[in-house]
Amino acid sequence: MPQRFNIYAFQHKALRNFFGEINTLCSATNFSNKEEIEFLKERMLKLMALLASHSFIEEQLILKALEEKGELTLNDPHDHQRLDSIIFKIISGLQSLTNETEKLTEKGANLYLLFTQFHGEYLIHMHQEEVITLPLILERLNADEIAALSSRIYQKIPEKLMYDWMRYGIPALHPSERIEVLKPVLAQSIPITISNTLSIAKKVLTPEGFTDLIEGLDLKVV
Repeated sequence: MPQRFNIYAFQHKALRNFFGEINTLCSATNFSNKEEIEFLKERMLKLMALLASHSFIEEQLILKALEEKGELTLNDPHDHQRLDSIIFKIISGLQSLTNETEKLTEKGANLYLLFTQFHGEYLIHMHQEEVITLPLILERLNADEIAALSSRIYQKIPEKLMYDWMRYGIPALHPSERIEVLKPVLAQSIPITISNTLSIAKKVLTPEGFTDLIEGLDLKVV
């Protein structure tokens, strides 16, 4: 029988990792330098793409799985809409930096404050998912149902996003979680190959961490 596991661990740890990187990058960006602004925009938009992916997964897969069990969570049903409105403001702020030339330092400072606010609120949002929604999943779904739900989640992630999920998720997971998450991923025909996954893992892990992962997955690397 499949093992019951934290279905949020991979996504949430990846997002916390990526959020921290962008927070530091936004803080350090010289907003009078066009190249630095463009780099920040590129990285921040990648984060927003993962957030949109996560929102879709929760609303269309995780919460629907609970609804099928007759379970309604206590999460604020409008929380994603509220967070999406902040995302819209952040993207608008990014566009203003790349489309205008005046008051860039001031606009950059405002963007940083808005992003740090959003960062904090999203951390709370994920915490609520882990303390409210996750216990319901573990209570209402058996191991086979959780495994099937996990499979549907990975199948719904586009390949171009899967690389960033792996890039930020793999190093943020506990070694045992990496094996727990990647075993079912590599066993399925999801849009990322074993070689690509291991290539990402080798870049983001220490040599010891990568060796432990290979051994835990019972793989051989030529």
